[in-house]
Amino acid sequence: MKVIVIGGGPAGMMSAITSAQNGNNVILIEKMETLRKKTINNGKRKM
Repeated sequence: MKVIVIGGGPAGMMSAITSAQNGNNVILIEKMETLRKKTINNGKRKM
């Protein structure tokens, strides 16, 4: 099956990985330059 996942955040990446492990052909689409960029920035606190 062909699967398209939109969004490279934690949920999108896990969905893409799980789908690929189940034998699907996966395309992951993310608007940011790199995957997980939003996730990495969420852990930083401004003081």
